[in-house]
Amino acid sequence: MTPRGALRSRSDVRCEDAENGHRRVAEEINRHIQQIYDEARLVESLANSAQEDSGWLSLLSNELNGLVGRFKS
Repeated sequence: MTPRGALRSRSDVRCEDAENGHRRVAEEINRHIQQIYDEARLVESLANSAQEDSGWLSLLSNELNGLVGRFKS
């Protein structure tokens, strides 16, 4: 192999290594984005459940206050 060919070969290897590195970084970023998305959906679901539970607690509180009021009179 000529020195010029050896330089080209080393350059190709470096380019391939850089491409592989970029690919791995992109895959890692995509994995993190997917994880953030999944966790955001979970938080949304938990917030909706908390809101529903809060509504039920409010109804129960009103009912309890009504019962207490009946006993006071």
